[in-house]
Amino acid sequence: MDNYRHVTLTWPSGERILTIVEDLEVNPELMRLQMRYGFKVKMGRRLSDAELARYPRIGLERVVDVVGPPAARPLSPEFGRGSAGPV
Repeated sequence: MDNYRHVTLTWPSGERILTIVEDLEVNPELMRLQMRYGFKVKMGRRLSDAELARYPRIGLERVVDVVGPPAARPLSPEFGRGSAGPV
């Protein structure tokens, strides 16, 4: 079974959020929060299997990476004008 931890996220203003995240060596979601919003992350204790059983939805959802492969060639600024415009 996967390992999960309690995590405390602290906003720069001091507001705290308690959440559960997957225990990874490097967690890209937490790193994005730190870089983009200035969160401070404090890793807590691991969840036991009994505690994890209380949260059936943990591990079912993943963050989708919206960055895809680069375009084969850049599109023209007139793309979509039909046959009348220059390409």
